[in-house]
Amino acid sequence: MGISVDLEDSTLIRSAIDRARRQTTAELIIRSLRTKFDQVPGYLPVQLEKLSIEELRGAFDRSTTATSLDDVLAIVAACSDGGSRVR
Repeated sequence: MGISVDLEDSTLIRSAIDRARRQTTAELIIRSLRTKFDQVPGYLPVQLEKLSIEELRGAFDRSTTATSLDDVLAIVAACSDGGSRVR
């Protein structure tokens, strides 16, 4: 008989799961922007690292509809400076 364990609730593993989600979301933002605009600034990954998962999700949503790279970069910069403005 096996023991059922919900890893999402484990305090030992929670931070690793959160970190992996943030890294994956940041990678998807960069891929989305590269696909649309060919290049992204080298500093973007560092700025994305500062964002919460909620801010990253908002930035990803914005990256899929942005008409310019500056649209997304301005929002990421605002969030990484301490203001959560991603919508």
